[in-house]
Amino acid sequence: MILYKITDEYISFLADNDSKVLSSHKKDRTFQRPHLGIVINNSNMPYFIPLSSPDQKDYINGNPRKSTLAIKRLNFKNEFVGKLLLNNMIPAPKSEIEPIDLSFSNKTENEKKYIRLLKKQLAAISLIKKEINTSANLVYSQKLNETNKNYWKEKIVPGYLNATVDFTLLEQKCLEWIAKQGTNKNILTE
Repeated sequence: MILYKITDEYISFLADNDSKVLSSHKKDRTFQRPHLGIVINNSNMPYFIPLSSPDQKDYINGNPRKSTLAIKRLNFKNEFVGKLLLNNMIPAPKSEIEPIDLSFSNKTENEKKYIRLLKKQLAAISLIKKEINTSANLVYSQKLNETNKNYWKEKIVPGYLNATVDFTLLEQKCLEWIAKQGTNKNILTE
């Protein structure tokens, strides 16, 4: 697995079309932290799954919450180090993502501290790679079938689908972005 950053322009373009696309928080970043995530192939299209650092909502009585289908919490050596937000994954053209440099050369101490966190997150992701792919495919399928009563039969439609991006719309917008860029070599094939 590789950590990627995705361009602010592409995130803004998608967010203009679906308000559930996570903001890149360009103006609010600490240490110019880019919009980070991993890329998986989902539905014959690469998807960027946003990575998020732990925050107060991830804890109950001082203990980290458990993972859900839509949110994979990352643990490395009994330390909660972040989460992947599968309900906010977006289609990712190759032209808009770039691998993160995790080397320590020419980095400040703050940057090195951040890289150490990223390495822990990446190690935690590697431990559950298969689970991430399975869950991402299920979240995707559930969202596409959100209003299909035959798909759900007697099951309850999960509430997290209300906060899940519109995958069909975003795939169309991704293809529009690629066409606007004037090349057909923008789809990542990993």
